[in-house]
Amino acid sequence: MGQYSDTVTRAQALTLKAVGLTNTQIQQVTGIPPRTLNDILDRAIKAGYEPITSDGALGRLDSSHVANAPKSGRPSKQEAIQE
Repeated sequence: MGQYSDTVTRAQALTLKAVGLTNTQIQQVTGIPPRTLNDILDRAIKAGYEPITSDGALGRLDSSHVANAPKSGRPSKQEAIQE
């Protein structure tokens, strides 16, 4: 099973990507593999992240762009319904 990166590391990786570092350079700094970095970038863009704005400036990175995805697994137990 792969390791999960924290939100701060994902934000750092996206910022490094936006300023032009390669995936290999970003992996050396953050430890995030290139394929995972591409997945993080894709999810961030789907959440509204714009790495470079239309005027050429760096886009604003919001916490929702790097939030943890819901994890699958067994649902928690529910209390018995009382009548």
